[in-house]
Parts: sequence; C-alpha cells; structure tokens
Amino acid sequence: MDKINYIVHLNTVLESFNKDEHIKQGHIALYMALFQKWNRSFFKKMFMINRNEIMDMAKFRSKTTYHNHIRDL
Repeated sequence: MDKINYIVHLNTVLESFNKDEHIKQGHIALYMALFQKWNRSFFKKMFMINRNEIMDMAKFRSKTTYHNHIRDL
C-alpha cells in the first residue's frame, strides 16, 4: 500500500473544490464523510461504505440529496 499524506491530499482536493463553481457545501460535507471513512479504513484502495452511515456523517436527511451529490462527485 502506498503511503498517503492526507494533509497534501485534502489541500489538493479543497483547492480543486474552490476552483469549481458547481461544488456546494453538501458536496464538501459528503467528500469529508467519505474521506473520514477512507482514513478509518487505513486508506485501502477499496473499502465498504454504508449509505446511512455516510448520510449521518455528512448530515444529510434525504437519500435524493445523497445520490445527487455522490453522482456529482
């Protein structure tokens, strides 16, 4: 497994989000929830997610919002 520098990774992603006018706070919240899950999985190339868990972490109440944002990302 390659070593992940998560600070560099997050800085790169956040810079890319700042440049994209289509990215809203929901996208960032979802990405951060997914990033946290990835971090807790020790940055494995593949890891399992649970939609309800990610929705709770991102503070989403609507499955439609979740699916729209996950598709956008």
